[in-house]
Amino acid sequence: MAYGAGELKRVYAMNYDRDSPLIQPYYVIEEINRLAGGEAIISTGVGQHQMWAAQYCDFRQPRLWLTSGSMGTWLRPARCDRCADRQPPSARYRHRR
Repeated sequence: MAYGAGELKRVYAMNYDRDSPLIQPYYVIEEINRLAGGEAIISTGVGQHQMWAAQYCDFRQPRLWLTSGSMGTWLRPARCDRCADRQPPSARYRHRR
């Protein structure tokens, strides 16, 4: 039986085995999101965790999801600078020599 996109979304909505004795990565991301109330700055690299963040995090404001958007490590300095903006001045650029 062939399914259309709408039917697939309905049948296989974002879900996972919530009864599994193993810790599911989706559960971890959901819990971080729940505890942070959608206010955490989430930074991802390229990979499956990038998709999980997109699917399971509620971003309440712009610029809370820092991702390369398929550009790999090219944008890494921009991500680090964005995080430094949220740190106290004494902690900024501590990692630079």
